[in-house]
Amino acid sequence: MGSGGLVFQLIEADDPEEIGYYQIIDYLSLAQFNDLYSTVNIDGVNYYKKANSDILIPVTHLSYNDFPDTIDLLDKELRLPAFHKGVPVKRLVSGLFKENSDIIVSIDIPNNVEIIDEGVFSSCYKLALITKADENQFFSINNGVLYTDNGKTLLCYPAKLVIPEYYHDGILVPSDTFIVPADVTRIAKGAFMHCDQLLYIAFEDGTQELVFCEDAFRALLNLKKIGRIDTEQRDGNEVIIADEFLPDRLIAIESYAFKDCVNLKDITATDNSSLLYVGENILEGTGWYYLKNMDNTTYVDGTASDGILMLGYVALGVTSDYNKNSLIFDGNCVKAIADAAFYNNTLIHLISLKNTQFAHIGRRAFDKCTNLNTVNLYNTHPESFTIGDSAFHGFGANFTIYIPHDTLEEYILAEGWSDYADYFIER
Repeated sequence: MGSGGLVFQLIEADDPEEIGYYQIIDYLSLAQFNDLYSTVNIDGVNYYKKANSDILIPVTHLSYNDFPDTIDLLDKELRLPAFHKGVPVKRLVSGLFKENSDIIVSIDIPNNVEIIDEGVFSSCYKLALITKADENQFFSINNGVLYTDNGKTLLCYPAKLVIPEYYHDGILVPSDTFIVPADVTRIAKGAFMHCDQLLYIAFEDGTQELVFCEDAFRALLNLKKIGRIDTEQRDGNEVIIADEFLPDRLIAIESYAFKDCVNLKDITATDNSSLLYVGENILEGTGWYYLKNMDNTTYVDGTASDGILMLGYVALGVTSDYNKNSLIFDGNCVKAIADAAFYNNTLIHLISLKNTQFAHIGRRAFDKCTNLNTVNLYNTHPESFTIGDSAFHGFGANFTIYIPHDTLEEYILAEGWSDYADYFIER
């Protein structure tokens, strides 16, 4: 194992009496470094500037271990140093392995590293092993999976990790299945990315809120189910330990979380679901998405949603054959709208959100709905009704938002809603 090819950036301490630290920002061959980094002079100070980036690093703050002449000489088994030039190495920066993501097979984390940016390892599709120094108390590793020290954030399930079958509460768990511990409250950005060996992911019951971050399960090409633990299911001789119901404690799914999980066809939520915040295109490229049409979309209670794509109480958008010019959500089956859910939908003229407890409209949810001119809202407590940036943008002529009687002041003062003060009319 070696560490040649690592690029370091010095971060100075705010207090001149304290020592700073190094963060590792790249892993390159000499030729790659010369191609990607150039020197620029600004106001008499020389900086390194990386191609396609606005980040400038003073020349005095950037250094590196010996560069191999070619990519072939980069180490597949990488041991990160605890110190560089006598200064502790404390952080691994996002994008570190971007240029050579096809090389790293194993990596060892030293004792001084305190911060690992989410997604650092997501591009390393050959990574099979992560180890750490025994003295490092900032992270934990269980069955080869990397967590924060308290076990609450699952940072990385290495792409080529295969956990031997094991027993969980008396049930034999096969190597194609992973059970997420109850203590986990956050699946980090890209944590499971490229884990093609996994067919099933199940979640232990937990009491704390749970978040799936951006790209968390992206490109799991063989993933069939993700949900609660269910040991009763069988498909021939295949053991299935996950059902299709997402954990009720899940409150947020960020953008592209399941993108390109082509075999994921069944994913839903129960009527006890806490899910309200959903990013863009979380199910793009999945089997679930391509199997949906006007005739088989339903609300969480099982009633027909007539082409509205739903996940629990969250509207994700509409099917490709949806042809109505209004969105009218009656009752309590819709509580939130995902980011960019109806982006560029030029059919929609009218929206009515009749649930008085409607909780959230996502970022750019109705952006570029150029014919949208009427929105009816019924929530009388806008302070608890969140709205993302540019939720309504590029709308039609005479755009109006009708709000409940005697709520104008509350809407004008509410965060996010104040941007639409000129469009409010009380009913």
